[in-house]
Amino acid sequence: MVTNSSDSGILAHSDDNTPFGVLAIDNEYGGIRLEGANNNTVTDNNVSFNSAAGIELEDSRHNKIVFNTANENADTGIELEESSENLIESNSVYKSDNDGIELKGSKNNRILANHATGNMDGLCL
Repeated sequence: MVTNSSDSGILAHSDDNTPFGVLAIDNEYGGIRLEGANNNTVTDNNVSFNSAAGIELEDSRHNKIVFNTANENADTGIELEESSENLIESNSVYKSDNDGIELKGSKNNRILANHATGNMDGLCL
């Protein structure tokens, strides 16, 4: 469990990692954040009640974000910024203050079979 961090619960600047089964709640800058990180698999995590995005990818490629739960985050549930060729699949995103899943300046991503309910927008491209 990662909680009450003054930054992200998990922050990765590296490649080929698999955060699995993490409970990241009530963190200042978000639950799980990948920056310039490639070929990671973020799976089966609960990222909820964070002050920013539940899961955020920035300038990251070829990652898999699958089977995660992102509830009641103060920004988005899952956010990709300047990130491409990622897979976002089978995630549940509920009651984010902004978008459930948001892509900013990102291209060639696959978004499949996610469930987004009670967010400002379910999916923002």
